[in-house]
Amino acid sequence: MAKGAPDYSTDVNLRAWDGSALRAIKVDVDGQLYALMRGLFGAAYKDIAVDTNGNIVAILKGASGVNVLVDANGFMSAILKGHDGANYQNVLVDTSGRILSVIKGYDGAAYRDIKVDTSGQMIAIMKSAAGNNVAVDVSGFLAAILKGTFSTPGDKNILVDTNGQIQVNLNTQGLDRISTISKAPTGTTPVFASATANTATTILHTVTAGKTLMLTGATMGASCLGENDYAYLAVRNAADAIQFYIFRHKIRSEVEATNISFSLAPVPAYPIAAGWDIVVHSPSAGITSSASISGWEE
Repeated sequence: MAKGAPDYSTDVNLRAWDGSALRAIKVDVDGQLYALMRGLFGAAYKDIAVDTNGNIVAILKGASGVNVLVDANGFMSAILKGHDGANYQNVLVDTSGRILSVIKGYDGAAYRDIKVDTSGQMIAIMKSAAGNNVAVDVSGFLAAILKGTFSTPGDKNILVDTNGQIQVNLNTQGLDRISTISKAPTGTTPVFASATANTATTILHTVTAGKTLMLTGATMGASCLGENDYAYLAVRNAADAIQFYIFRHKIRSEVEATNISFSLAPVPAYPIAAGWDIVVHSPSAGITSSASISGWEE
């Protein structure tokens, strides 16, 4: 029978000793015990901390007893390590936090560092399926042997001369000439000029000092009214003496009126010396001569 209570009572007050007196053990409205959790810190007990939501607050530690670091966002801070075969080494990063690595390749017997240049670009040696290195010249241009298909005995190397120009065997192809389209080489100055003359000699172009004009095309037209004289397109030297005619046509006086034109595309391009002029000439008012030229100076 519980002391101090009626014989019919089943209520019991639980008490505990706090070191100096008995204290009633608390429960909530549901009858659940209240407890204050403690942990031992050195020689004293400390209350276990919780946050405002009742979550236990804990400081993680490593085996060495050092606190685990976290940043302001709650992310754990960690030093990544790799094993070099004998020891663990820290994984390196740059100032932006990017992992630094040495890329290696396997040569069939050992791992080798992949080389890069001063800009960090990988250096590679191109090889064929047979394992032969692809050749390049000192300027970095690929060296290649051009081949053409030949029925018997098979593919043939395309030949070039000492200047690197491709050689063509016209006779084998049943041809007696080959047509080309002239184009100003890189580093030269293209020249296009035109002029009209009437009772005058008009300069289309004077070749620049120290240069050579490579003439690739010329045209001339003349409109005439019964004149008995020559119209022409010609090349003069520095003393204005005609060296040669590109076109020269005599208009007969018995023809009342006529229009005529000429064109020329020299292959290879024809050289004209520095200081020389290309002129179009009309001898009289009844003849109007027009001309144009094309080429480049080098």
